[in-house]
Amino acid sequence: MQKLILLGVVTLFFPILAYSEWNNIAENEDGKIYVDPGSIRKVDDGIKSIWTLKNFKKPMVKIKSRQYKVEFDCENSEFRKLIRVSFSGPFSSGLPIKDYFKPEDWHSIDDDELFRAVFASICLGKN
Repeated sequence: MQKLILLGVVTLFFPILAYSEWNNIAENEDGKIYVDPGSIRKVDDGIKSIWTLKNFKKPMVKIKSRQYKVEFDCENSEFRKLIRVSFSGPFSSGLPIKDYFKPEDWHSIDDDELFRAVFASICLGKN
């Protein structure tokens, strides 16, 4: 019963998680990353946010996919993850998995191959 309540709360407060159209952007040995192009928002001059989804090729203990709300600083080539929601199934299916996440500070886009591809897609217009 508690899991159903948690799922309802997640869907209520994060409706974008329930109604997304995921486009595959990149893949590496860890997994595939997808974006929801309808979620792109201009936050400030040169800064955009987007919802992303990562399906893991080698699932962690219980986690097979994660969604991230990410901001990209298109002028300084930096990014930060603001929200992370983990799921027991691929493509945000299954049950939400409770895990602790603290929003990150800005760091170089060169730190993450998959998010670098997302950066190129939304900041440089490359697919």
